[in-house]
Amino acid sequence: MAATDPDNARLNEMLQMLTSGGLTQQQIASRAGLPAQYLSDLKNGRRTLTELTARRIGAEFGVNYEWLLGTSNLKEPSSLSSEGAQTSEGTIWLPCFPWPISGSPRSHPDWDGTSVELAGVAAARASMATEPYVLRFGRNDVEGRLRKDDLLLITQALDVTTEISVVNSGRKLHLARLKAGQWEKVAGGMLSRTDTVLGYCLGIVWASF
Repeated sequence: MAATDPDNARLNEMLQMLTSGGLTQQQIASRAGLPAQYLSDLKNGRRTLTELTARRIGAEFGVNYEWLLGTSNLKEPSSLSSEGAQTSEGTIWLPCFPWPISGSPRSHPDWDGTSVELAGVAAARASMATEPYVLRFGRNDVEGRLRKDDLLLITQALDVTTEISVVNSGRKLHLARLKAGQWEKVAGGMLSRTDTVLGYCLGIVWASF
C-alpha cells in the first residue's frame, strides 16, 4: 500500500488529464459539487485532500479515491470502492446566497462563489432536493424562530404544507408564511401580491447564537 499523498500530486495528475481533455477547472469543480476556490486550494497544496472529498471526485470521474489519497496504487475503481463512493460520500457543497433566488444556483449571476459544506442529515436532504442552495438569513424572524445569519437549506420545489416558502412578489423574492390566505414576510410585513411560489425552506443547517 502506498503512503498518503500530502502534496495532492495524484489529484493534480488527474486534474491535468481532465483539463487536457477539454474541461476547465471550474467545470471539474462544479461536476464534483465543490467550490472552485476549494479545488484550487487542493491543487496548490493549501488544503489537504480528505477522504470524503476524494470519494466525491473519484465517483464523478471514475477514479479510485484511495489512489487519489495515495493509499492504493490501483487507479481504476473496484466495484467495492465504487459502491462505497455512492453510499458513503457524506458531504455536499451548496452555493450560498444572501437572498432567495430562482434557477440553477451554480450558474446564477448573483453567486459570488461562496459555498457551504453540509454533512449528515442535511447533506442527505440536500441530495434529494430540487436545485438546492443555502440562504443566509438577513434579519430576525418576527416569530423568533429564525435569527439573523442563520443558514437555511432551500429547495426549489413546491409543497403547500410547508411553513416557510419562497414567493415571488412584484419580481422580488421573499421568505414568507401563508396566514389566513395572505402571505406574510418572515422578516415582517405583508406581501401585497404574489406571482408564484418558487420553493420552500427545508430547515436550518447552521444556527447563529
